[in-house]
Amino acid sequence: AAVAEAEAAVEEAQLSLSAQILVLWGNVLFERSQVRHHREDKNWQTDCDAAVAKFNGAGCSKLDITRALMNHTSAVWKEEAKAEEAAKYKGK
Repeated sequence: AAVAEAEAAVEEAQLSLSAQILVLWGNVLFERSQVRHHREDKNWQTDCDAAVAKFNGAGCSKLDITRALMNHTSAVWKEEAKAEEAAKYKGK
């Protein structure tokens, strides 16, 4: 029983670490999308879409993702309904 508990703890720690990595990766992509938008790079949304996928993969709350999108410098998702739709996992 103790071995099974230890294995479960290791697996949970690995999942937690994976989620943290996905959040960090998503943050980098999100920030890069804002910089690219500011520089008028037409491909900025690719980074933002990838960031949303990372946040979803990490299990971030839809509310947190929605709020982040609403604060994006592009102002594409200023309206909550648009941000909520964009926060959904697209499964790409």
